[in-house]
Amino acid sequence: FGKGSALKKASPSLSSVTPLLDNAAERTRPKIISLGQDKKMIVFIANREGDDDKNFVLKYSVYNGSEWSKPESVAEDGTIDSTPTLLKAGNKVIIAWSDASRTFTEKDSTIDRLTAMGISAAVYDIASGKMGREFTLTDDNYMNLSPQLNIDGTKIYCSYMKRDVAGAKEEELLDMKKIYSTMAYRSYDYVSGEKKEERFVSVKHKTVTDPLLMDYNSVITEVGGDSYLVSTYTVDEDTDFNTNEDRELFLSIYNLTKGREYYPIQISNDSISQSNPKLTDINGTVYLTWLESGYLFNLTDVSSLLEAFFEEGTKSDSDIAVDKSCYINGFIDGEKENREWYSKTAKELGMDSEAYENSVYQDIASGNFGQESVNFSQNEDITSNISSYILTTDGDDMYIFFTDFGTDEDSTGLEIYGMKYKRMLKEKAEDSSEGDEEWGFSGKAVQITQENKVIDELDLYMAEDGTVSAVSNYFSQWIDESGSIQYGSNQLVEMEFGLKNSLEVQDDDIILPLWLAGGQTENLSFVVENNGLMDAKGFDYKVSCIKGSTETEIESGHKDIVLESGG
Repeated sequence: FGKGSALKKASPSLSSVTPLLDNAAERTRPKIISLGQDKKMIVFIANREGDDDKNFVLKYSVYNGSEWSKPESVAEDGTIDSTPTLLKAGNKVIIAWSDASRTFTEKDSTIDRLTAMGISAAVYDIASGKMGREFTLTDDNYMNLSPQLNIDGTKIYCSYMKRDVAGAKEEELLDMKKIYSTMAYRSYDYVSGEKKEERFVSVKHKTVTDPLLMDYNSVITEVGGDSYLVSTYTVDEDTDFNTNEDRELFLSIYNLTKGREYYPIQISNDSISQSNPKLTDINGTVYLTWLESGYLFNLTDVSSLLEAFFEEGTKSDSDIAVDKSCYINGFIDGEKENREWYSKTAKELGMDSEAYENSVYQDIASGNFGQESVNFSQNEDITSNISSYILTTDGDDMYIFFTDFGTDEDSTGLEIYGMKYKRMLKEKAEDSSEGDEEWGFSGKAVQITQENKVIDELDLYMAEDGTVSAVSNYFSQWIDESGSIQYGSNQLVEMEFGLKNSLEVQDDDIILPLWLAGGQTENLSFVVENNGLMDAKGFDYKVSCIKGSTETEIESGHKDIVLESGG
C-alpha cells in the first residue's frame, strides 16, 4: 500500500502523486486527517477481498512519517460500508460511516438494502495505534446516510440524513416527492462512552410541508458562553429534479446549551440554483459557503451573524447599545414559531433610525447576509458545474480548492484548482492605533494539477507551512470511436503540493510592432501573470532579440511590485 511506484513530479505546483492502491473501488470516498508530528490517517471504501465488486468495506491506514501502514478494516463484520467521515478529538480519532445492519442475500430487494443502512462509529487511539470496537449510533427502518461529526468539549455530535423509503416501490426511488427526508443527530461522549437519544432537526418551510432536503452540512460553535448547532441545507421547493432554479438555501440554529430551536433563516430567495453548502470553522470563525448555478462561489461569516443575534453586551456599528432580547427569546415556543425572529426594526432593537441605517441589523432584516461572490468557471465556452470544493487555511490566509475540467482543449480530466481568500489590513484611522482587518478574494483561480486524469472525491488538509496533503480517486476517461465514454481502472492516490508563485508571460498579451524602420522608436509590451497561490513580491525581467544563434539584449531590469495570487 503506497509503494506501487515512485513519487511523480507533476507540475510546478504539484509536488508529487503517490499511488496508494491500484484497481481501487469505483468510489473510494477517501478522507484524510493530520495526526500531528508528520503523521496522518486516511479512511476509504475498498472492495471486500474475495467478494464481488458491490460488497464494500471501510479501511484505514496510518502514515508514520516515512510509510503508510497496511490497510486494515475499521470493523470487519461482513456488512456493506459507505460514506465515511472522521474527526480528531484530543488524542483520539472518531470515525463514523453508513453501515448495513446485516449482510444481504440475493432475496433482498433494493428497498430492503436501503432500509438496513444505519450509522456506526469507532474510536482510534493515536498513542497506541489501536482501533476501538465498532458501536452503533442509529439502526432503524430508515435509510441513514452521509454522517458528519462535530465536537463540543468531550461530546461528539454525529448528524446525518434520514430518508423514509420503506413504503416506496423500487421504481419510485428517484421520485423524491414520495420519499420523506430529514436531518437527525446523536451525541456521544468519547470519554465516558455515554450516548444520548437521537434528535430530529426540525425542517420548517413557510409554504412547503415536509420539504425535500438536498445538500446538508453542520457545525458546532460557541457564542456568548452557549454552544450552538448550526446547520445548512438546500430545499427543492417543487420536488422536481428537472428544475433547479427553485433550490433555495437555509440556515438552521439550535442552542444546545439551553435547548432552544430557532425558525430557519432563508439565505437565498432569488430563483437561482443553490448547491453544495458547507459550514467550516476556520480559527474559531464559522463560514457558510455555497455555489450558485454550479460555478459562482459564495462566502459569508456566520459567526458575525450569531454574535449580532446572541452576544449580549456588544455594541452596534455606531457604538449604540442594542436590545438583543428579541433575538435571544425568538426561539420556537410550542405553536409560536416566530418565523421572522431575525428580521427586526430599529424600534424593536432600541436603536435610533440613524444608528440602524446601514447597520448589520438592517442588512439582515432586508435579507442581506454579507456574502461575497467569485466566479469559479475556468472556461468561458463551457458551463461549469463544480461538484466538490474545500475551504481551508494555513493559519493566516484562507484557500478554496475545487475540481473542474482541465483548461487544455484536448483535456478529458478533472483537475485541482485553488483560490486565495486573503487577509488584508485597512489603513489606520486617525483615532485608532491599529488598522481594521478585511478579507478579499485574490485574483482568479489557479490550476494546481495538469494530469489529464479524473481527480474525483477530493479531500485534503493544509499545514501551517502551506503544504497540502490530499487524497482522491484517480482514473482516465476518454471517448471511443462510437462516441461512448470509457473509463480506466481507478487508483486511490495521495497528492502533495505547496504554496508557490508561478510567473508566466502570456503569449496572447505580447504586443510587438509589425516592422521597425531605421532610427524609429517603438514600444514593446507584455503581461506577466502569477499563476501560483503565493504572492510574488517583485521580479526580474529581460527582453532579447534572437536572430539565428545571436541573442541581443534589448532591456533588462527589476520590477518592485506585488503580483497577487491569480493576478
